Amino acid sequence: MRISHAGVLLAAVFAAACSNDVTAPSNNTQMSPTASAYLKEALDFEQEVFLYGSKINWTTMRADVTAKAGTAQKPKDTYAAIHYSISQYFLPLGDRHSAFFEPSDAPGRVDSPSDNPLYLVQGQPLGNIAYLYVPTFAGINAKGRADTTLAMIQSLDTNAPCGWILDLRNNPGGTWASMLSGINPLIGNGQFAGLVDNTNAQAYFYVNNGEAGIYDPGTRQNYPQVTSSSTYQLKKPNSPVAILQGPLTASAGELITLGFKGGPVPVRTFGTNTYGVTTVPAGEYLPPDSAYLNITAAVMFDRSGKVYGDVIAPDQVIPSDTTQVNHPGTLDLSMNAAITWLKSRVECGGTVSTDRSALPGMQRNTFQQSAAPRTKPLNVSPYFGPYRRGTL
Repeated sequence: MRISHAGVLLAAVFAAACSNDVTAPSNNTQMSPTASAYLKEALDFEQEVFLYGSKINWTTMRADVTAKAGTAQKPKDTYAAIHYSISQYFLPLGDRHSAFFEPSDAPGRVDSPSDNPLYLVQGQPLGNIAYLYVPTFAGINAKGRADTTLAMIQSLDTNAPCGWILDLRNNPGGTWASMLSGINPLIGNGQFAGLVDNTNAQAYFYVNNGEAGIYDPGTRQNYPQVTSSSTYQLKKPNSPVAILQGPLTASAGELITLGFKGGPVPVRTFGTNTYGVTTVPAGEYLPPDSAYLNITAAVMFDRSGKVYGDVIAPDQVIPSDTTQVNHPGTLDLSMNAAITWLKSRVECGGTVSTDRSALPGMQRNTFQQSAAPRTKPLNVSPYFGPYRRGTL
C-alpha cells in the first residue's frame, strides 16, 4: 500500500498479505517478474520518502541495485540488494536510521528477551526521589509494555516522591508509542516534540490519557498507535525529572528526551551525548512476504522548535556514565548528580525554582507548511531503531 504525497510520505503499512512466491520464469538467466516487482516496490518507497533523496542520482542508484539482484527469482533473493541500497547509498550520507528487516526479524514479530532484566522496566525509591529505568522495547506486546511501565510508576508514586530520575542509558529505541504511553504520568498530556521533512511539512507526537500517537496538522487529526489499559496521574503532577542519557540512548530513547525539553515539567539531563539518530523513519511491510523497510524521512524537533537530526548533548556532562548501563539503579556519578539537582529544587525542599512562563512553548508556526494540503494521515513508522551494521 502506498500513500501518494510528494515529498512528505511518512506511511506505515501495518498489514500485508502473506503468500508463497510461485512465479518464476522458465529461463532463470534474468530476474523473474515477481522478484522485479518486489525490488521495484522497495526502491520506489525509498525514492519517495528518503530525507536526503535530493543527494542521490536515483537512475544510477536503481540500476546499480537492480544489477546486484541479478537473476533473483523470489522476493528473498532480492534481500541482499535491498540491504546494499541502504549501506551503499544512504549510510554514506550520514543516515543511520534506515534499515531493512527480513520477515522473521520485522518489528512486532520478535519479542524482547524474557530472561534478561536489562530489557525490563525497573524502579526503586531513593528516599523522597523515585528512580525509573526504561530500556529498549521492540517486542510483540506494545500495550503490555505501556501497562508495565504505568504500573511501575504507580507503585513508585505510593509515597508521593518529590522528583523522578528517568534512566534512558540503555534505550536505543524501539516501539516509541509504547514508551510514551507508559511514561504519560511523568511527561503529562499534550503534544510535544515533532518531525519535519524536507518539504517543511510537520507533525507532532502526542500522549493523552495513555493514548500515544501522531497529530497531523495537515488533517487536524490524532492518529493513535498505542493506548495503555488504564491511566494514572502523579500525586504531585509536573514533578521535576532528571534524565540519564548516554551513547546507547538512541532513536525512540532520544525522542523521549526531546519530549521533555521546553514543556511544563522541570527537566535536566545528565551523562554524555546520545547516539545521534534524532530522525524519523517511514515504514512499509513489503508484499507478499511482509519484510519491513524502514527509511529515514524526517528529522525531530523539540517543543521550542529546535531541529536536531544528530546527537542531543546533556545539560550536565558526566563522562563515567558509559560504564554504568548494565547496573540500573546503581548510585554512580550520573545518579548522584541527578539526586543533587533534584534535592536543590523547591519541590524537594531546596531553593531552586523554574519560571515556567519563561519557557518556550510549542511553536506551531515555526515551519512553513507545504503548499498542497494532505487528505490522508501522515503516519510514521511504529518502530524507531538505528541501523545496526552486521545484525540485519
